[in-house]
Amino acid sequence: MSQTQESPSNPHVKRTLFNVALRADKPIEVAHFRFDGWPDHDVPDNPASFRQFRLAILRQAIEKKCTVLIHCSAGVGRTGTYAAIEIAIRNLIQNDHLIQMSTVYRAVRNQRERAIQTDLQYLFLHRAVIDAAVVAGKLEQATVEPFLAEYEKVVKRKRREAAEQYEKHKAEHDAKKN
Repeated sequence: MSQTQESPSNPHVKRTLFNVALRADKPIEVAHFRFDGWPDHDVPDNPASFRQFRLAILRQAIEKKCTVLIHCSAGVGRTGTYAAIEIAIRNLIQNDHLIQMSTVYRAVRNQRERAIQTDLQYLFLHRAVIDAAVVAGKLEQATVEPFLAEYEKVVKRKRREAAEQYEKHKAEHDAKKN
């Protein structure tokens, strides 16, 4: 049996509940969360929608006292970025430990080769942690505005460059076919 629900406050978040029976044991409930707002090799358009997704998972984990498993299509880029965000938030915000994001990056990479695949994903790691820090009252929005403005410029530029590169390769491929 499964039942899928879309989050009323975030259309990018979908939760599916499954009852799974292993052997003769009693069935276990599996909650599967899917975030449609994060394209492969890219970053979410809206950090707030990612925060809502993250918090929905945390609420479920706390309420059900369960383990969280994270995975994307290849299990490296978005998965590694999500894991790094969790590590950074737990250390920096929840435990008040100062950390270097490069240290978090290396720790995740040591556990999973190719985790955090792109420079944009590495930047999003910072963006998501800043978002969580502002929401938690650890940072003032005004102090991070310069970073946020620059972040948006970089994301737009990188997406434009990726689109141009795609069109260039497509044109080359089409030319070879003809």
